[in-house]
Amino acid sequence: MTITSMEKGLEAINDKYWNINSGGCAIFAAELCQLFNEIGVRAEIAIKSSCSNAEEITEELRQAKKFTLNECNMRGFWFTHVLVKVGDVYIDSRGVQENSKSKYYTHVTLDEMKDFAYQDGWNPAFDREQVPAIIEDLNQLVNNQI
Repeated sequence: MTITSMEKGLEAINDKYWNINSGGCAIFAAELCQLFNEIGVRAEIAIKSSCSNAEEITEELRQAKKFTLNECNMRGFWFTHVLVKVGDVYIDSRGVQENSKSKYYTHVTLDEMKDFAYQDGWNPAFDREQVPAIIEDLNQLVNNQI
């Protein structure tokens, strides 16, 4: 499996799950990142934001042990999208992108994103009952079965 060979499978997942990128992108990214790490692909979580000091806020909240979605939002650090970064490419359910148009990124650990992804406060348009099926499809995709 190569990262670029995942395009059709990512497209299928994107088409299958309503609003996956409107409240479900963090879960998608966290689960895909974990699967990549399990098979030895070095991946990290990238948070896109319109906040120019997202990295500073992330570090402040980490130090204060208050790194939650609510605390980020209260400081004006809104997550506009969550992606997986592998090398120089960014991956979400819409596919693989060589770079991103946003200049404001911060990176969080997989454990931090797992905590964030399952917190309340995300866009309620995404039906969280879809999560087990999404995880199953991601497992198949990473194992080259989609």
